[in-house]
Amino acid sequence: MSKPVVTTTTFATYNSHAETVRADCALKTIEAAVTHDYITVAIDGGSPVEYVEQMKQLGAQVFVQELPGMGNARREALRHARDIVPTGQPIVWTEPEKYPLIPELKLPISTFTEGNYDLVMLRRTSLDSYPPEQAMAYRLIALATKYLTGIDSDFGWG
Repeated sequence: MSKPVVTTTTFATYNSHAETVRADCALKTIEAAVTHDYITVAIDGGSPVEYVEQMKQLGAQVFVQELPGMGNARREALRHARDIVPTGQPIVWTEPEKYPLIPELKLPISTFTEGNYDLVMLRRTSLDSYPPEQAMAYRLIALATKYLTGIDSDFGWG
């Protein structure tokens, strides 16, 4: 059985404090995934060469983003991961900011592989820490997903 793949995307421009923090989070995501013995794929949207080399040194397979946009980057990450592992092996998408959750992936990955599922999604236990507008948006996304699919999920989870 091959290893699960953890995918993420990055574009380290360092033009603001927020972008610097996000770039550092992407490195932490890669480091955590490699530490937990996951294959790691990163799609890069044009970061400095030194940053891309740092991702590779940490153990990520880094691919240059082909089409602009966050949605395109995510689809490219998933496509590259699909090309790496055999059909049926887990592929995890995560935002760089979610690196503290990498150690928690064992349960959803085993749920996926042992339960013969096509998709396993995490669910937040609460939206209480979110700004009211963001919490309402996530509730609306969940309601729309349930209406369209009949599945009660936390579809807005990153």
